[in-house]
Amino acid sequence: MAETALVALAFASSYLGFALIALTQKPHHGAVSASRSRSGLPLGTRRRGLAFGSLALAGSFAASLAAEGPSFGTILWVLCLGSAALGVMFTLTYRPHWLRGVQRALAPVTPA
Repeated sequence: MAETALVALAFASSYLGFALIALTQKPHHGAVSASRSRSGLPLGTRRRGLAFGSLALAGSFAASLAAEGPSFGTILWVLCLGSAALGVMFTLTYRPHWLRGVQRALAPVTPA
């Protein structure tokens, strides 16, 4: 049971990592935003998205190693990367508004 949860965590973390990295790019950010603005993100927000996306991919690697060990865990991680990248690609193609929650989490914090 714990092994299955770790594999699901590895896939979810890969998906989140690729979604964060994709949303740092101007066309994807504009497709997901409700206002359809093509202005893009500030540099600090892009850096934060790339950093958190990379951390999510590293977390996916750690979860797959914990689930299956170093021999099959590495193969599992590569398979998770491929399937998560395809999942993000299809989400951005057909239902980009599904990633609005990720985009809101990435948005810069404005003081009140």
